[in-house]
Amino acid sequence: MRIFTMLFMSVMLLGCSPDYNWRTVTLGTGEVSAYFPDKPLAQQRNLNFVGQELVFSLTSATVADAVFAVGYATLPPGLRDDSVVRQDLMVAAIRSLYQNMGQPAPEPLPQSGQHFQVDGQVPSGPVRLRATVWLTQDALIQGLVSASASTFPTEQADEFFGSLKITTN
Repeated sequence: MRIFTMLFMSVMLLGCSPDYNWRTVTLGTGEVSAYFPDKPLAQQRNLNFVGQELVFSLTSATVADAVFAVGYATLPPGLRDDSVVRQDLMVAAIRSLYQNMGQPAPEPLPQSGQHFQVDGQVPSGPVRLRATVWLTQDALIQGLVSASASTFPTEQADEFFGSLKITTN
């Protein structure tokens, strides 16, 4: 009987283990911090925008089918010094999020720091993306949460977005 009780309690404790194991992560060289729901992984790739080379870093954590991510690109001097080209970069970044979801971008587009949601369709079914894109003098930053529309973690997405801190100009 005692073994059965211990086994039952062990199974119950396993059933109570949290899916979300939140931790604060600092990104870039300290310009961005976020509260990720699991240990994040980071990737980088080079992007070319109007002849300027950008290093885009994407840090993401996945829980169930939900992906929580922060993208960050430090702007080279040629982009920092041209407010029109910086604005074009932000517009291109926002439009690409809609395009990746198979949806037309609205007019007007969300502004820097404004939350938005895109519902799209992928081969596995309906998917939802919540995002915010920030444009600062020094960087382009994206906060993203994507998951199946039917299981989208609204409360956890709110916590993630509430945790994003931008300390760059």
